[in-house]
Amino acid sequence: MVSAYLDPASGSAIISAVAAGAAGAGVAAKTMLAKMRLKKRGADADIDPTDEAGAGAT
Repeated sequence: MVSAYLDPASGSAIISAVAAGAAGAGVAAKTMLAKMRLKKRGADADIDPTDEAGAGAT
């Protein structure tokens, strides 16, 4: 039988890690959806959507 003691700091670290993982998964999903939308529109991968001139990468 394995007996372990988790102090409050350990529990807090575990909760923080789970929250960070969930936030990371949300950002990854949002990024993937944005990339799929750009591909669907037929946008070139070298064009920066934030580029005001629309010149793309040089």
